[in-house]
Amino acid sequence: MTDTQGAQPGNLALPARLRQPFLRLIRGLPSELFAYRLRMGGGSILEARFAHRRSTDIDLHMSPADLNDLLKMSQDPWWFVLKSLPTAWNAAVWPSGRGLHGSVKGTPFSISQHIYLDMRSERRDSVEASPVLSESNAEILVGKLKRMMRGPGQRPNIAIRDLYDWAVCASTCPSDAQFALSRLNRQGRRHLAADLAAAPKDLHERDSQPVMMPTFDVQLVGLPQRMAEAVRTGDLAALPAACRPASHVPSNCEE
Repeated sequence: MTDTQGAQPGNLALPARLRQPFLRLIRGLPSELFAYRLRMGGGSILEARFAHRRSTDIDLHMSPADLNDLLKMSQDPWWFVLKSLPTAWNAAVWPSGRGLHGSVKGTPFSISQHIYLDMRSERRDSVEASPVLSESNAEILVGKLKRMMRGPGQRPNIAIRDLYDWAVCASTCPSDAQFALSRLNRQGRRHLAADLAAAPKDLHERDSQPVMMPTFDVQLVGLPQRMAEAVRTGDLAALPAACRPASHVPSNCEE
């Protein structure tokens, strides 16, 4: 039985190893934060839905305006010393130009801005019955695409775990993956496809490999090139063909 089986509609249960760090973090955050709309995304939410790999961090997101307010508050070190994470034990936090980053009980976390908001989505499950809501699959997948795209003078940021997440979602929830892909403009897709096609076929050996669960059987060799074809043509057929469900996975797709 996976961690997600038995979860009630409207409440998303995290994998067991992330549950206590998440709850400890939420209990330790300043109450002011919950006046904002905190959402959780990333690989941990996808793992909670699909049980496909082991994720190791907690990604919280908020709107750019809310994040700007948070960063202003965090400039006062006493705000976090007196009102925040020391109550969470074994916690540390530091601001950066893009958000707040830290760890709680050895689990890394970050609070940064939403990369994309899926206005069609009504899937806003509460994470562990907390005020934090889960992001949709499409929001998470768009975020992964945007992180792969390089800016001027930058190197491509292609991680095998992100490609693996994409393959799993394209196989399990193709409409979510297709919608996420449609959020990129033609030029962005062309540039990203070129970078993916040029990535090493053995990227899975050079990059830190995702710790995969037996729920899915995914061929990692050549996965960047299959993703390049999907991005270039808009046809996700190459990705589902690489991802064969090895056991029943509950439906966690947007309708």
